[in-house]
Amino acid sequence: VPVLVADLLEKSNTLGLKNNDGAFYLSIKVPKNIKPGNYRSTIQLIVKNKILSPKLIWIIEVLPRKLPDLAKSDFYLNIWQNPYAVSNYYHVKPWSALHFKLLKPVMKLLEDAGQKCITASFFWNTFNVQSEGLKNAMIITRRSCTGTWGYDYSHFDAWIQFMLNLGIKHKIVLFGLDPWYPNYWYWDNNMQQEVKKSDLPGT
Repeated sequence: VPVLVADLLEKSNTLGLKNNDGAFYLSIKVPKNIKPGNYRSTIQLIVKNKILSPKLIWIIEVLPRKLPDLAKSDFYLNIWQNPYAVSNYYHVKPWSALHFKLLKPVMKLLEDAGQKCITASFFWNTFNVQSEGLKNAMIITRRSCTGTWGYDYSHFDAWIQFMLNLGIKHKIVLFGLDPWYPNYWYWDNNMQQEVKKSDLPGT
């Protein structure tokens, strides 16, 4: 299964075992209504109907304890999100229907864990050190031929609404109004091109 987040546990979807030991990451979801006790099962490596390992026995002990529903509790989780990580990983167009489809299982994990904040950016990512292309920005800045400024919030609105629909709605955290690196991108209607401007705050 391909990794869905920016910080990959393993960059490859395949693992060669010819002369190497390999690590496998196994996720097990325990139902909330399961009875306490020891649950025993086996795992075995089979490739193209060829058995490559003996059956490995593992036991899960389920304790008589239940975690609260974190999504509905007061537990406050704020993990920054970067939706571009998913579009880049899968090579899909940012903010397309497919992009949001791929984002859903990733952000649902956050919602289930108690995520309360939506991360959004004004001038690119949080620290303004990379650009995804002006047309894909959450908020697109434009300068008219007369020198006035305008802002397109279409991507921003779609992202925020997507997260609200998942149930993450405590607050919106907006980064990039004053980037660490004072670089700003906008579309200049007079020049008909993207412009990168570097200015310190107050200038």
